Amino acid sequence: MYDYEDYEGYYEPSAADELLTEFKDKLKDILHESIKNEVQQTREENIKLKKQNEEYQQRENDISTKERNLKYKEENLKREVENEFYQKNVEMF
Repeated sequence: MYDYEDYEGYYEPSAADELLTEFKDKLKDILHESIKNEVQQTREENIKLKKQNEEYQQRENDISTKERNLKYKEENLKREVENEFYQKNVEMF
């Protein structure tokens, strides 16, 4: 009786094996292209998002600067009004 475990000869791939190997290789190529496209899209999106983030940070900095300037002007105006009030009231006495 012939035992398959003892057979260590040359294996000749069948037509089905060749088709499966070819299909597997084509599928790998398609997946590689798909992954490459996804990586490229992700890179482009990252560039876009970094630019937007920088713009938002710049806007936030501008707004913070304007808020500080307005606060400073408010405090100065308040001091001026208080000084003017005290000067007018002191001159009266």
